[in-house]
Amino acid sequence: MNIKKVACGILVATVFASCGQKNQFQVKGEITNAADKMLYLEANTLNGTVKKDSIKLNIKGHFTLKGSTEELPEFYQLRMDNQMIHLVADSIETITINADASNFATAYTIEGSKQSEVIAELDALNRKLKLQADSILEVAKVNKIPQAEFSQQLETLLSAYKEKINRQYIYTQPGSMSAYYALFQKLGDYMIYNPVSSKEDIRCFAAVATSMDLYHPHTMRTKHLRKLALKGMKNTRKPKEKNLNIPQEKIRQLGLIDISLRDYDGNLKKLSDLKGKVVLLDFTAYAAEVSIEHNLALRELYNKYNKRGFTIYQVSFDDNEHFWKTAAANLPWTCVRAPQGIYSPVASTYNVKRIPSFFLINRQSEIVKRDSEIKEMKKELEALLK
Repeated sequence: MNIKKVACGILVATVFASCGQKNQFQVKGEITNAADKMLYLEANTLNGTVKKDSIKLNIKGHFTLKGSTEELPEFYQLRMDNQMIHLVADSIETITINADASNFATAYTIEGSKQSEVIAELDALNRKLKLQADSILEVAKVNKIPQAEFSQQLETLLSAYKEKINRQYIYTQPGSMSAYYALFQKLGDYMIYNPVSSKEDIRCFAAVATSMDLYHPHTMRTKHLRKLALKGMKNTRKPKEKNLNIPQEKIRQLGLIDISLRDYDGNLKKLSDLKGKVVLLDFTAYAAEVSIEHNLALRELYNKYNKRGFTIYQVSFDDNEHFWKTAAANLPWTCVRAPQGIYSPVASTYNVKRIPSFFLINRQSEIVKRDSEIKEMKKELEALLK
């Protein structure tokens, strides 16, 4: 199910990851009218639910439950009977929850975890969506509305819902666990966001994957989300254009012509300032359909080779400056913009006929390759970085 409007702002998230050590946190509070009931703290991992702690509540309902994990942030749930309160532990913290047994999962208060508060909002919106969908179904049954009309009404409802979630929760903070959580919401047994065949939904998955790859590159969830996004893009992308076949001697004749453009902070950045490094000079437009997949591939190269002296100088031809700034702010390499877009002198200078187009430059500021496959680029980098 597609949504017409695509929000593409990517802002810096403020969630921190801790790996390779046990991270301790606790959940405490009071559950009224819950005497003799069992309360469980469970981790919701990619491999299933894992019990962390439990307590039998007394008449006062006070509780303290503790958890530990090697990988933060992570999702947890506080479960009583079949009711669940979903949580995020994203630091060594104390989360305080107060509720009543009668409406345990729908009317609780929470303190100490901003991301858990956002997830509570998402759960409330999801419950409202389910009520609206049920109402449409009941009306359809009573009035015997044709299946096509019912499907259209449900599609309209879901489109409006996703537009709101995209705007308020996913694209505003794509690196957050709440954005990740939003992607996997369900209506009944069906995922609201389709990571397989919906281009608009796959953009959401890719935006969150790109941002999480910056802040939590080694976590299982980031790797899982990245695979989903790449698989979805592979399923929906158009046939790939052939690479430009420019003879090597022509590339060498071109030589390196300096570029001097401003980054998203307004600072002038010169390509020549990177002399001594192996540089990938990349021409792109973040609004292009292939941009997300391309940048994910570049991120893999950057993460692997940056410490050995590799970097990226990325020139954007985006028309919308604000969109470019929010997208570029999430990338770790040098990002500049050519204000004239594809009509920029730099485009003609480097004979850029399509995007993405890129050049590989050695430590002596010599162009050694153009528009190779990213996989082949790894071999070139290994040789140049020796």
